[in-house]
Amino acid sequence: MKIVGMGIPELLIMLIAVVLPLAICAAFLVAVYFIVRKAVRDELRGCGIDPRNANRP
Repeated sequence: MKIVGMGIPELLIMLIAVVLPLAICAAFLVAVYFIVRKAVRDELRGCGIDPRNANRP
């Protein structure tokens, strides 16, 4: 992969090709985090535990 001698369009395409998979992975991880967070909160509510104070003794 040579960078010297590349024009702006080639650099932009290369940047998109590198960043896009990382952005997709990050978005997937954030979505999984919020789905699991909601599931845990719903489960705690079902057990009668306040989710905001679940970690406190």
